[in-house]
Amino acid sequence: MSDTQVSHDSVARPETEGLHRLVREVADLCQYPDEKIHSRVEGVLELVTEHLPEHQPQAEKFAEYVRQSSLSSLEEVYTGTFDYAADCALECGWHVFGESYDRGAFLVKMRVALERWNEPEFGLLPDHLHCLMRLLCHPLDFEERSQVMVVVGPALEKICKALESQGNPYHSLLLLAEGTVKGWCSKLPSGEKA
Repeated sequence: MSDTQVSHDSVARPETEGLHRLVREVADLCQYPDEKIHSRVEGVLELVTEHLPEHQPQAEKFAEYVRQSSLSSLEEVYTGTFDYAADCALECGWHVFGESYDRGAFLVKMRVALERWNEPEFGLLPDHLHCLMRLLCHPLDFEERSQVMVVVGPALEKICKALESQGNPYHSLLLLAEGTVKGWCSKLPSGEKA
């Protein structure tokens, strides 16, 4: 099954399938860049235009940056942005819990949830934004969804603030991730919202 297909155990319904794909694709853009990034960003741009047009400016800005950059340049900026600056780390749990026991407990819960839904970690910690966004695409119970959202929301706010102050090109991607997560959660039936 490709990354853009909807699995049978996801919460996607016909009316939300495109938004579901958008969440998964934006999550994939939040990983270390690979040879698919140029085509992936164009696919995200199409999905944003159709499903979250209010976030098209962020999608366009990031797409333009990707179009003008080589893969090696994207890799270098990604590493410098997210791997060497603690205030921009994509490990969302760290922004909320620091290095406390609570983060360890959260990591364990997220690893169990990722395994249950057959979502690979790709060598990332289970509180990485990519993993948490992909996890949100599954029919989590209210408590699980709340645990994810109580971490993702504040973490994205902190990361976006740090990136904005730096004028970093990844700022538009993280704003898009924030808008995509909020858009996705707003489309869930009321019993599934966090």
